[in-house]
Amino acid sequence: MPVMIATPTAMLVTRPLPLTVATPVLLLPHVTTRPVNALPLASCGVAVSCAVCPIATLTDAGLTPYHAIKRELWRLVPGSSVVVIGVGGLGHMAVQLLRELSPARVVAVDPRESARRLALDAGVAAAFDSDGLEPGDVRAEAGSEGAVLVLDFVGSDETLRLAAAVVGAGGHLSMVGLGGGTLRTGIGVLPIEWSAGKPSWGTLPELHEVVALARAGALHVEVERLELDETIVGYRRLHRGEVVGRAVVVP
Repeated sequence: MPVMIATPTAMLVTRPLPLTVATPVLLLPHVTTRPVNALPLASCGVAVSCAVCPIATLTDAGLTPYHAIKRELWRLVPGSSVVVIGVGGLGHMAVQLLRELSPARVVAVDPRESARRLALDAGVAAAFDSDGLEPGDVRAEAGSEGAVLVLDFVGSDETLRLAAAVVGAGGHLSMVGLGGGTLRTGIGVLPIEWSAGKPSWGTLPELHEVVALARAGALHVEVERLELDETIVGYRRLHRGEVVGRAVVVP
């Protein structure tokens, strides 16, 4: 994923070299990248001496949902609805981006009370506990015709089943999460004229746009900072659903 170089000329790294992202559980204090793939913090209006954690997360937690949402903005007209499944590191940014960029009604789904509270604070119309949730409950808030856009930031079998059940005719399912689930597409499982996509990350111009939104105060990144020796404990807490927002390891 994108990382921050903490040097006197700190930069947001938008496309690290392949080895830094392809090796499982690789955490490094520094990373090498090409200048063309880095965005100097000064150009973002950010002082190098400031707390860099929230800014660094914009390259992933902000950019990835922005990229997924921007391409579907034409669907989000007044009276439309969007369902966001999973209000974690990326999902809590998605609900804020939808609030700022569209007039659509936003409905969130997450099993954690802390995440649902975060979504409500960000302005969603309703936030559901996924445990025991029926698609009809979501449709009651999203509208009987279903959502024009469903953003699944989990990607498990369960969340994809829910996504298929709440997307409307002609709607789009954006599968951002990497949960390894399978989307069934048989007759009666999905509505007519539906579509699906697998967005990944984003572009450098889009990162400039995300940073501009953050500078304007439109985005708030919920960050829990961890020391390097707390990494394994952090992973375990993340697995148990105890991290609210984004966990950032700082060497």
